[in-house]
Amino acid sequence: MPSDPRKPYIVVCNHQSLVDIPIICCLSWDMKWLAKEELFKTPFLGTMMKASKDIPVQRDSKRGRLQALVQAIKTLEGRSSVMLFPEGTRSPDGKVYGFMDGIFSIAMDRKVDILPLAIDGSIRILKILTTTVAKIPLPVQMIIAVFRSVKRKKEWTRDRYSSRLNELTKIQSSKLYELLRKGGHQVDVLPAYYFTPPYLDYIFPKLRSKYQKWIVVPMLPIEAEFSCGIACKMAINEFKEDAFKSILVLKHFWNDDKLADIMVNKIVNAPIGKGACGLILSVHGTLVKDYKGNEPALNTGHKATLDFFHKLKKRIEEHEKNTFSSIKLGALNHKFGGTWMPETIERAFEELSKEGIDHVSLFPFGFFTDNSESDYEAKRMLEKSDFKSKQYISCLNDDDNFIEWLAERIRQKLQF
Repeated sequence: MPSDPRKPYIVVCNHQSLVDIPIICCLSWDMKWLAKEELFKTPFLGTMMKASKDIPVQRDSKRGRLQALVQAIKTLEGRSSVMLFPEGTRSPDGKVYGFMDGIFSIAMDRKVDILPLAIDGSIRILKILTTTVAKIPLPVQMIIAVFRSVKRKKEWTRDRYSSRLNELTKIQSSKLYELLRKGGHQVDVLPAYYFTPPYLDYIFPKLRSKYQKWIVVPMLPIEAEFSCGIACKMAINEFKEDAFKSILVLKHFWNDDKLADIMVNKIVNAPIGKGACGLILSVHGTLVKDYKGNEPALNTGHKATLDFFHKLKKRIEEHEKNTFSSIKLGALNHKFGGTWMPETIERAFEELSKEGIDHVSLFPFGFFTDNSESDYEAKRMLEKSDFKSKQYISCLNDDDNFIEWLAERIRQKLQF
């Protein structure tokens, strides 16, 4: 937010997608938009822009552009800010390109401060993940993106939450690098993400000439179209026919007995409360039916999720240190795209309560690293539950046994 919202600014922002406009409109200070004339002719949005006295720009007319700049000057003189995308159009690939200079000349001539904004992330989630798993019309995509961004920002600010995902991933990467180098392997370990920088699909072209071989390690135990499937698509887009020669992807973590033992040992050695104890193994939910009621055509990881849950459940129940009388699966589901897993965290709470459970522990077995879905959403749901005591058991994160196991899986790939 500007230090003085009553002061007029020239507000500039990068332009990635159709969703940028409604996101910026959620900001709580008055701005008049410099926008292409065509937008003022669209249903609903055009009516709102006219009512708000935004400024239309005839982009193919020099005179029209000058008239828009004159109107922008009048708006600034009236102590209202002016908002625009200085690139003049949407970026085709998310990168920032050259700016049109007219508005900056006004800023220098009239001594108006420039307030820069930046948007990144929401449209990537929609393009890469949401529309892969659930086919959603574009207008609905925009609504979801805006709602998700505003809701998340509001809740995180209220609860003073900040995701530790990037910080923890850097620690994991550093430990992996040290272990692999000590073993004589000349490898670099690069953190990369789908939805926050550094982006995996940016790293591939930037460093393609530096490395002959790549090993992609999805930091989720269960492979699906929206986890390692995304990495595979990005690799194929960049490397084309060379992708299968240049890139190896680790997978089937969920079926690895050593990983299961590491998770089980972490769970059974966590301190628990007194009385009847229950355990929820939480995971990101998956679609079981699409919006037409059919089984999804892509791999959602549903079967592997259930198999992994039952593998862990059986090992915990058979462990000599086990004190849990009831173990439930708890899925964190979305709301769109079809029918999601019925074994939700909410249902697990209800069932454990009916069973007379006093203490509940929750372990996010569907993630290797704490993130907003595990140590915020799932943890907050646990904290709001009515059990006498509750405990959140963190993800494996930088656990030494986990890092050593992961390093060994990578070493096995390096031998091929």
